[in-house]
Amino acid sequence: MRNALILVGFWLLTSCATVTGGSERQAVLGTVQGFFDFLATRDPELGAKVLLPEGVFVTVRESNGKRRVGTFTNAQSIARMRDQTQQMREAFVGDPLVMVEGNVAMVWARYVFEIDGQLSHTGVDVFNLVRTEAGWKICGGAYTVIR
Repeated sequence: MRNALILVGFWLLTSCATVTGGSERQAVLGTVQGFFDFLATRDPELGAKVLLPEGVFVTVRESNGKRRVGTFTNAQSIARMRDQTQQMREAFVGDPLVMVEGNVAMVWARYVFEIDGQLSHTGVDVFNLVRTEAGWKICGGAYTVIR
């Protein structure tokens, strides 16, 4: 019985998601880089190119010992960037984990976030992507904010 459970577990790990390398990985990471470029440029056309408007992001922050969870849609993100005046920069720390299975992908990585050239916070990003006729698009995700 134990051996059967080990085999089932191994099968699940190897068949449910593929840790991706090569061109597929680059295509997925290119979409995420497009999102980072959108943050830096505040260009709504670039945001619309990489984000599905209906997608949702969830943010988790700790403040004064309390956990706060917030949500916003990708459409809200694009709209609020139009009024943003601060210079923002986000970048991964280390090598992100990229998993692709068919038309669905996930990117998990630690990140740093700067505002006007100064470190604002760090955390973990999780991007969920889907393959569309136009290529990979971010359909949402979650991230932590660590000050």
